[in-house]
This record gives sequence, structure tokens and C-alpha cells, in this order.
Amino acid sequence: MLYFQLMKSQLYFLVASYYRLFAQLVLARWHPSIIAVTGSAGKTSTLYLLQKVLSTSYTVAVSKKANSAFGVPLNILGLSAHDYSNQEMAAMIFTAPLACVKLLMHPPKEKLYLVELDSDRPGEIAFFTRFIKPQAIVWISSSATHTEQFSRLVKQGLYADEIAAVAAEYATLLLSSMQTSLCIVYNQDSEPINAIMRDHVSIPTLIPIGTQAPVWKILSWEVKRKRTVIQLRLHDGTATAFDIPSVVPRTFAYNLLAVCVIAHQYKIGMEAIHKVLEDFHLPPGRGTVFEGVHDSTIIDSSYNSSLEAALGLLELLEAMPGKRTVAVLGDMRELGTQTKDEHERLADAIMQRQVKEVVLVGPAMKQYVEPRLLQQGFEKEHINLFDNSYHAGMYIKESLLREGDVVLVKASQNTLFFEIIMELLLANPDDKQYLCRREPVWEVKRNVIKKEFYDRVHATS
Repeated sequence: MLYFQLMKSQLYFLVASYYRLFAQLVLARWHPSIIAVTGSAGKTSTLYLLQKVLSTSYTVAVSKKANSAFGVPLNILGLSAHDYSNQEMAAMIFTAPLACVKLLMHPPKEKLYLVELDSDRPGEIAFFTRFIKPQAIVWISSSATHTEQFSRLVKQGLYADEIAAVAAEYATLLLSSMQTSLCIVYNQDSEPINAIMRDHVSIPTLIPIGTQAPVWKILSWEVKRKRTVIQLRLHDGTATAFDIPSVVPRTFAYNLLAVCVIAHQYKIGMEAIHKVLEDFHLPPGRGTVFEGVHDSTIIDSSYNSSLEAALGLLELLEAMPGKRTVAVLGDMRELGTQTKDEHERLADAIMQRQVKEVVLVGPAMKQYVEPRLLQQGFEKEHINLFDNSYHAGMYIKESLLREGDVVLVKASQNTLFFEIIMELLLANPDDKQYLCRREPVWEVKRNVIKKEFYDRVHATS
């Protein structure tokens, strides 16, 4: 398809600039207060909670499912791709200017625009800074994601490694906004982030958060059956406990604390956050807990994966009450030269969290995670290897799961699509509607994986 070819093409920014031009005109006419969320992981969860909290006092527009150089301009224009077909992408060339004219005549009414800004290649954040001028910024994480695209910068001697290159990419947004933004919230506990921000601590708009932060501080995180209690220290020095009616990983404390800071900046009291949390659930595929077949409990983190996010979910898996812990893990993709190190660190975490059974899907899991586990004494009979997600899901459902198991399902999306496994493991089939990637274009891709499995079965029968 044309869209997916453009995603890998050198014409990517050139074509995206066409849509940026119209988006820039709309923003100049609309003039919302922009709050940008960036970083390697946790962006969507932060954006989701921010939207709910800020909506208690403001009208809010949000870049839902749009965080790229293509997606954000199209979102501002009120456009989105449904099937990414060649016809649809070609039609947008003509609908974009028409949408722009319409919005110039009748600009959006929302006072705030919440936008998620991601980067899967060098220069994408700089592309955003040409037209996104945020009044507030949140940067919670910076780890090895999309590092494959940043390897050339390391080879050129510009950075020590890909992780430093990725951090510098995200920092572009903050460094370009320090003199104009009302506040910039950053995770002081993240070494890649802090390595950059420590040189700018004297700037009053910078607000560090974390376990060692002077004011906005994480005090504790505790899972209590189907609830989570997170205790934070706020701007006035008071310790406040937030009771969340679902289980969330420790890393969510950073999302919550960042939202508290932004709410305070926009003069929203903490009582509004408590109220929102009474009925809060994570976005699809980001750690939602479901009842599984055979009276099991399933943690659905099938949307995507990185080491930082996986470590947080493995900690949550260990904290969940249950008879046996099962980790269903797929390759972490687009890591370039970091692939071996990141997967071996994942294996170390599996050992540390005392996971009882692992199901591994993908070549990197076979090449790096399995040998590392065996080297450290993990019993081979409890390692289950697959190269097809549907095959793995069928095996888990029919042969592996026991009553009382707690199962983590997590992988990168590229060619794996672990929501296939989730669909097989749900106790209530109607819960499929709450999984990630429900659009028809993704169903086509999932069907390819299922067909590969059945073709293989028929070939060997």
C-alpha cells in the first residue's frame, strides 16, 4: 500500500509537509492552548488520563490514534485514515485543502488541544516543532524504541549509542520550547532524560517528577487484588493516595503524577483527578486486565512493546495474586544494534520476577531470550517457542493454561499482533471490542497470520 511505502520512504517528510502546511493555517486560526506528550512509552495512557481530567473544566480536542508526521496534521484537519488504501491516501491530497478551508471559516471550539508526538526516525520531532507550539509538555520515558532508525547517527559519531540518540530526538521538543512553554514536566528518574535536562535545571518552567524529585514525588505503589493505590507528594508537600479501581503497573505512577502537575498548572484541583479515577481504565492493549478461559486472569499489553514497558508489566505480573505466573512475550522490534542487549535484559527480568512459564514468539526471542534463560537455570520444559502468534494462542488455550493462572501478553505490533492471542484467551468473547486494533485494516493482517498457521497444518497433515 502507498501509505506503508511512504512510511519507509525518503519522501516521508516531504509528503507530510504538504499536510503540515494546512494544519499550520488551521492552528493559527484556531489558536488552542497545546499540551504535548512525548517519549518512548506511556504517551497514550498519559494523554487518555489528561483528556478526562482537563475535560472537567475545559473543552478538549485530542490527537486520538495520531502521533506521527502524517497523523498529527491530518488530525488537526479533522481527517484520519480508515483502511490506508491507495485510494484513500490519494483522496486525502484533495480533501486536505478542502478541510482546511472549512476549518478556517469555522474553527474548532475546543480551548485545549492534547497532542501525542512520537518519533520513529531522526528529525520527526523537529518536524513537529515547525507548527506545534505547546504551552505544556510531558516527557515521561526515553528508552530503546525505533532505535534501528537512529543507528546511522551513532555510526556518524554523533552519539555514544542509539538510546542517547533517541533521547536527544525527544529533547528537541523541550529545548525548543523552554522560553515559551508554561511548564515542562520530565521524569527525573530516567537517566537518558535526566542526562539532558540536568544542564537546564535553573529554568523555572522545568518541573521534575519521580521518586527523588524535590516536590512532585512518587511515594509508593501497591496492588491490592483488583485495585491499585498510588501515593504521591504534591506541590504543597502533602501526601495524597490515589485509589484506582484496576491494576496498573508502577510506571503508571509517572503518568498520574504528570497529570497532577498539568492539572495544577491549569488550575484544576486534585479532587477532579480522584473523581476521574473512580471509573478509570487504561486504553486498549496497554495493561487492561480481563477474565480469561479456565478461570485465568489475563493482562493485555498487546498493543506494543519495549524493554522499559515490559519490565513494568513483569513487575505487575509478579504482584498479581494467582497460582502461577505465565509470560507470553513477543519480539521487541526496530531496536537495531540494541536488539541483543534489550532482549537479554528482558530474560534477566523474567528470572528476577520468578515467572513460572514462558511462551516466546519471534526470532529474537529464540535467538536471545531462550539461551539467556537456559544459561541462568530456567527449566527448558517451561519454555515454549513459536514463530506464529495464532499457533501460540491455540497452544496456550488448549494445552498450557490452568485454573488460577495470571498471564501477561505483550509484544511489538509488527507482524506479531498479539491481540490474536488475546481473542483466543478471553472468557467472554464480547470483550474483543475492548482490545486494540479493531479497525478492518488490522483484521486483514491478523487473518494473514491465521492463514499461515492453517496452511502449515494442512501441509503437514
